[in-house]
Amino acid sequence: MGIFCLALFVLLVALSACQAAETAPSPIPTSDEPQSLSIETKDTPAPETTPILDPVLPSDHDSPSPIPLPTEMIDYGIFWSTGFESGNLNDYFENQGEFIRQSTLASYAVVNDPVFNGRHAAALTIDTHSLASGRAAAAYLFYYNNPDAGWYSAWIFIPEDTQPLSWWNIWQWKSTYNGNSDQSVPMWILDLTSIPNQNNLQMKLVFRPDSNALKRAYANPSATINKGEWVHISTYYQKSMDTDGIVAVWLNGEEVYRVENVQTTETDNTLYWSINHYSETILPHPSTIYIDDVIISSERIEPSYRLP
Repeated sequence: MGIFCLALFVLLVALSACQAAETAPSPIPTSDEPQSLSIETKDTPAPETTPILDPVLPSDHDSPSPIPLPTEMIDYGIFWSTGFESGNLNDYFENQGEFIRQSTLASYAVVNDPVFNGRHAAALTIDTHSLASGRAAAAYLFYYNNPDAGWYSAWIFIPEDTQPLSWWNIWQWKSTYNGNSDQSVPMWILDLTSIPNQNNLQMKLVFRPDSNALKRAYANPSATINKGEWVHISTYYQKSMDTDGIVAVWLNGEEVYRVENVQTTETDNTLYWSINHYSETILPHPSTIYIDDVIISSERIEPSYRLP
């Protein structure tokens, strides 16, 4: 029994030693030898946590700058306009407007050169060569359905050989005492005069040019129009039978005139607006000016704007 127990004890000790040798633990990692998980995290970072929709949409830095809207989409509160693209004056004739001539030596045409925008522009022609002294010739494009306050704008081209030798009315607002348009009087006008030895024209703003007693003229040396190129005129007009009216004039995007607390209509508060070619003496014979993109709106039209 003693020998058998001794042999059994020796056998158990040997088996335990073998098992211990097979399951011995790996050495404990030191700070110089990080665990494999740490090495993987260092060399291959885990993906950043982001909202679900972010991978679908580009970031602000990756997306291009927004494309500006075309000028046709800007809302200037336009309630009437014409670029003469119909090839006629129907936009006037069908919307409370008309062409009027003073003297038989005045006419209009719709032309395709020169043109500011699109395919057509309007041409106004007068001939003052054979007029009697004190008489004038005029070609008017009148519009009658005008707001109590609003912006009136157009592009105008004046050929280089144009030379006014007296007053020259190219833009006006008229009013009446009794609603009879035959008795209308000019309230405010834009008058152009030659500047000696220069290829441009001085623009003046004039109140009641028909009356020596009431006439007032405003002159700004910077309000000049170059001949031989398209220029943009934008004007603000607020109706008033009393003295709280406003008239402002912008030329090529710059304000050149502003008068406030003035009378702008007569006692019946009528208002007629016209772009015109109107003078007693102007060269050459005949003389023609050109008009494009005529607009009436509630906000000022920028020179960058183009009618569709």
